[in-house]
Formats: sequence, C-alpha cells, structure tokens
Amino acid sequence: MIFDDHDVTDDWNLTVGWEKAAYENAFSKRIIGNALLSYLIFQAWGNHPEQMHSDWKQELATLFPNSPVSEAILDKGQHDELIQQLLRYEKWHYTLESHPKSDRS
Repeated sequence: MIFDDHDVTDDWNLTVGWEKAAYENAFSKRIIGNALLSYLIFQAWGNHPEQMHSDWKQELATLFPNSPVSEAILDKGQHDELIQQLLRYEKWHYTLESHPKSDRS
C-alpha cells in the first residue's frame, strides 16, 4: 500500500507541470508534505525500521521533542524544512522477500 490508497492524489508527481503547480503553492505543498510525514511515521517506519531510523531519527526528534502534547509547539520553519527533505527523499521503496507456495505437485 505504498502511495496506493489515493490519500494525496491519483497523479502524484505524474508530470513536471503537476509538481511545479503543487510544490509552488504553500498550501498544497504542506498537504503533500504532511501526507508523506504520516506515511513515514505510520507505515514506512514499520516496513523498513532500520532504514527509516537511520535516515529520519534526528529530524523527527527535532520536530517532536520529548514533551507533553499540551506543551508541544510545532515550529513552522522546522516543519517546512522537514517537508523539503521528505520531497527530496528517494528511498520510499520497500521489498518483502517472500516465496509463495507453488501450485505444482
């Protein structure tokens, strides 16, 4: 289910024109960035924990410091920088090595 449930768009990064229009608009860029951040935290980290931990631990620790939720303040600048990093990230792929049962006797 990697980017396959249409939560962001059916045409994510389909053309250069789409990317330009989406990423030059602060609102749409934030929506896409937040979707990638959600995917990173809730699915990609479980799919490939070693890779995600080594690539993102520092950024997420900075964005989400160890403090009660009621005291947490999201710094807009850090959030924007994380979105830039998410948009440049190219290791979203994940492969599960498996061997299905054969139908042959």
